[in-house]
Amino acid sequence: MEQNGGSIPFTLLGGVYHKHNKTIRRPNVRPKKKKVSKTRRRPKPLSTKGYSVGTIIRHKGQLMKLNPSRKWTNV
Repeated sequence: MEQNGGSIPFTLLGGVYHKHNKTIRRPNVRPKKKKVSKTRRRPKPLSTKGYSVGTIIRHKGQLMKLNPSRKWTNV
């Protein structure tokens, strides 16, 4: 191989050939089904621990007040 001024011409060196793998994306024919648990969870009542009587809080967008019998009531 002949050198020209201390460098090798690109035509003689050759390029790196990358074959691009084209992946074919297919639409999901069968959508995955959600696994449904057989036992349903019942919502737990809001805890009154750590709250004093007369406390007003917002729970799920509703104002709740703790009455003297330690039960939450809607305001």
